[in-house]
Amino acid sequence: MSETELSRDERRWQREREKHDEYERRMRDRARERALDAARHEARRAARSTGPVDFDDIATALEALPEAHREFRRHARGLVVTVDGEPAFLWAGPAGIEVAPALDSPGTLLPWDQITTLTIDGAEVIQERVTAGRFVALGWAAFAFPHREGSAYALIERRGGEPLLCEAPLTTTGDLRALVLPHRTRAESAGGRPDMLAVEALERLAALHASGALTDAEFTAAKAKVLGG
Repeated sequence: MSETELSRDERRWQREREKHDEYERRMRDRARERALDAARHEARRAARSTGPVDFDDIATALEALPEAHREFRRHARGLVVTVDGEPAFLWAGPAGIEVAPALDSPGTLLPWDQITTLTIDGAEVIQERVTAGRFVALGWAAFAFPHREGSAYALIERRGGEPLLCEAPLTTTGDLRALVLPHRTRAESAGGRPDMLAVEALERLAALHASGALTDAEFTAAKAKVLGG
């Protein structure tokens, strides 16, 4: 085979590979959108709402959750987001943030005092923070950052853990800030109450209540005291 024929074959192979890569990318995007649609449908079905969901709207869907997570969400609001391209739910409340893989699944609890910086903005601002910050040194910015129209982003920097990036499709920056920031502001105004202790206290109270050591009335009163209610 001549050098010209080899070069021609290489170019044809490259074109075929590019077509294949583009096909796989489209399939991943379609799968992602289907998963997001399913998550949104579940939230709408449970809450009969297209926006953020409240605990009271979906209490029956959360009955199987561990009690500590139920109590966390009882005072929080949730929104469909994506994390690493996968659908998730972002809950924000007085005790902090929870990121869960599904509406009715327990997630990662992030008390406010464990969140060092919280940036809620559009793709360009978040991208600037990612590329200009310490994340590059951590290798965290190696992914292709999405620039999606109509999405808002929450970049959560936490103590002792990697940053967490949540994308809220079909959500404005203002709406996402309205969901999350009021709780953050109230926690800071309360004089920096140790929210990790609050979460741990809720977990202990939930365990005592489940064991029968606390009555319903005692549990409600103790929980309100922990949450500052």
